[in-house]
Amino acid sequence: QRGDRASERLFTAVNPEVLQRTTYKSLYNLLDNYCLQTGVQEVVTSEERREEWAFIESIFQKDCMKYVFNYCRKKQVISGDLQKFKKFVHDLWFKLYRRDTRNDSSAFEHVFVGEERKGKLMGMHNWIRLYSEEKKGRMDYMGFIKPKVRQSGHPSSPRTQNESQIVTLQFSEQGELKPVSTSFIGVSPEFEFALYTLIFLCGEEENPLEHLGPYSVNIKSFKYGHGKNTSIGSVFPEAMPLSRDAAATRVQAVYRGRKSRKKYRMKRRSKSNRY
Repeated sequence: QRGDRASERLFTAVNPEVLQRTTYKSLYNLLDNYCLQTGVQEVVTSEERREEWAFIESIFQKDCMKYVFNYCRKKQVISGDLQKFKKFVHDLWFKLYRRDTRNDSSAFEHVFVGEERKGKLMGMHNWIRLYSEEKKGRMDYMGFIKPKVRQSGHPSSPRTQNESQIVTLQFSEQGELKPVSTSFIGVSPEFEFALYTLIFLCGEEENPLEHLGPYSVNIKSFKYGHGKNTSIGSVFPEAMPLSRDAAATRVQAVYRGRKSRKKYRMKRRSKSNRY
């Protein structure tokens, strides 16, 4: 539905101690390094380059990025040592390329910060960015789409929508509408970087993942450029549609619920008429 359907904010609260963790803080430092408008050439200062490498070093202290390195080397999609892989990951995410003009975009800017192109908002799939922009009053949350699939019984299944860690929502950023956008919520920066880098190196475009924790998701990955200049054009999660069996189960549950409620109302009506 069009229009603002959410009177409340997207984030009611975020523990400030979380944002002081090394990887979160170093990611946050990168968010103000870009001009959102495509067609405007980015200028990277020496301080901004240091911030990029501080972030890379911080996420490579985590096991998930070391896993990606070992997995990709085992699959023979990369070669060399860990330092060489760090340089590759840095260039993959931060090396500037052309969308509308020379050096006006990068994988990091598109996916984590967001871009505006010809009046349309693109990318911006990171929850820390969304939280930061909402807190500053620049992002207006306009409503969410109910998750298509949730595995009940999984130990980490969210009990309510408020606890969901993958959300498809609509929002506007400084007046520019993003009609549909999906983001992980509350996950660490190193998790997203590890997952997206792994999909880029070992997956194919629109590569499906059947299960990610309690969620059935498809990690959409689009490459940009050709040959040695191939980079990440965009990558983001998308909730997968219901399978035939899951849809049948849901329909049956709705039918049984309606039948049970109808039977209960008829019983109460009959009891009322008796008196």
